[in-house]
Amino acid sequence: MVTIPDQYFGKVEFYAVDNAGNVENQNTSATTIVVDSTAGTWNAAYAYKKTVEEGEAVYTDTNGVQYTRFDTTVTLFMDETFFDLSLEALKLTEKGKASAAAPTISGDDSRGEWTKGEDGIWTIDLTLTTEGDHDMVMEYTNRSGLASEKYSQKIVIDRTAPVAQIEWAEAERVEKDGTRYYKNNAEKPATATLTVVDKNFNPDKAVVSDLYEAVNGTQETKSVPAVWTQDEQDSTKWTAVVTLTEEGDHKLTVDVTDWAGNVMETKTTDKVIIDYTAPVLEELVFNETDVVNTNKALDRDYYKGEVVATVKIIERNFDEKDL
Repeated sequence: MVTIPDQYFGKVEFYAVDNAGNVENQNTSATTIVVDSTAGTWNAAYAYKKTVEEGEAVYTDTNGVQYTRFDTTVTLFMDETFFDLSLEALKLTEKGKASAAAPTISGDDSRGEWTKGEDGIWTIDLTLTTEGDHDMVMEYTNRSGLASEKYSQKIVIDRTAPVAQIEWAEAERVEKDGTRYYKNNAEKPATATLTVVDKNFNPDKAVVSDLYEAVNGTQETKSVPAVWTQDEQDSTKWTAVVTLTEEGDHKLTVDVTDWAGNVMETKTTDKVIIDYTAPVLEELVFNETDVVNTNKALDRDYYKGEVVATVKIIERNFDEKDL
């Protein structure tokens, strides 16, 4: 019996020697013997075509999905002593279209060739530039029937920035310049519905702020909590509803950075004024020099001509046409 090593490739040579010392001519097996007792191992590396000034190249969500806005080169590594290219089972799904065997490359995407390095590791490069979802699944079963552990990765290339809209509830009054007035009562609260449309929206990177000026004139920027809800019919549509309550002047702003790092242009509303304080009549004075007669008993002053009255009102949002 002859024992062949666990990892072996070649033909077996053998001969026999009898007790008298006679040596048989050397024989060689007719077939090549391959012994492969170890499954191959997959790995991958990612490179992004970007400059340092362009910021973070890739973001990864809690499910392990990678998001980027840059062209991506994926280098796949296969550590398999007897790697058989004819058994390659690399699959790539792009934009929902799956290939049965080798990757289907669309647009400007490209695929290199498998090459074996001096260290015995096989590599291949996939260059992904087409915007959309790229799902990679790498599987391999060698001729000995040993399956490699499956390696899978989803890469999303997204170069489209989010778009936002802000819609206010019905106001008590809206001026020509867009300024809206609210009493902040139950019937007409200062409520805004925020809508963001983006395929790869990240709620954690959606910042809602209130540029607030109090009735005493102090100004500050306040963070506004917002709970975002994904639309059941349109997965790219997200909404949040916020209500402002503090008396004063407000301007809402929305800033969004999606999972791929695309930054939306800041969305800012027209001024919103919450005013639930009624005007105060501090003083009402008539022109006493024109009084011709006074009846103290009836508390009456009599004039024979035009009467001039001076009114002093305390009101932050006074409009003389409403007097």
